[in-house]
Amino acid sequence: MTDSQSSPVLSRQRSIPKRLKTFEIPRIFESAKQKLFSSFNELIEKLCDEISNRSDQAGILIYANCEQALLEHLTQTESSRKLMQDVCDFYGWNFGVVRSQLDTFRTKTNVDWKNVMDILDGFKSMAPEARELLPAVATYLKHLLVIPCSSAGAERSFSMLRRIKSCLRSSMNQERLNHCCILSSYGKDVAGVSVDKLSIDSLMKDFVSKGNRDAPFGSL
Repeated sequence: MTDSQSSPVLSRQRSIPKRLKTFEIPRIFESAKQKLFSSFNELIEKLCDEISNRSDQAGILIYANCEQALLEHLTQTESSRKLMQDVCDFYGWNFGVVRSQLDTFRTKTNVDWKNVMDILDGFKSMAPEARELLPAVATYLKHLLVIPCSSAGAERSFSMLRRIKSCLRSSMNQERLNHCCILSSYGKDVAGVSVDKLSIDSLMKDFVSKGNRDAPFGSL
């Protein structure tokens, strides 16, 4: 393959008709490298704008404040108290109860208060009777784990649903569709067994043995 064949080249520049010269004249590039460089810069700018727009969503900001307020609880500064107060006001929690139970939880456990997962592990390591005495802490941690901070998860679910419905068949009953979606979304752990470790042969035999499939599929 010659250099002329392997290297990108610009298409031939076409003259602009007179009736279109009143509109914005497109930029003329001197080389293919210059055009690609401009296209990549434009792509990166659009990606940065989209990331900024998603990062500025109200749900993500609330989630970030909820996490930051928990991590800064030990500092006992005015800004940390203000952050915790805003979170409690948003969810309708009692500010004094949340702070006092967090203080109790901190004194009863040797938790490395640096990230949420360490705090969660410390709370789970407590006896069930002790956890029942800290309902505000349990509610706080549950919100951190399950709060939908953006619509990305739902968007991925609908995209996956569309792929399953169009690739497998045009019509499917609701029960089967739900089962396929669960396998696709939570394939790493279904009924305590990794999907990758499931026996495909046993699944095929079970599928063929159901109903009247012996005739078209035969026996395995």
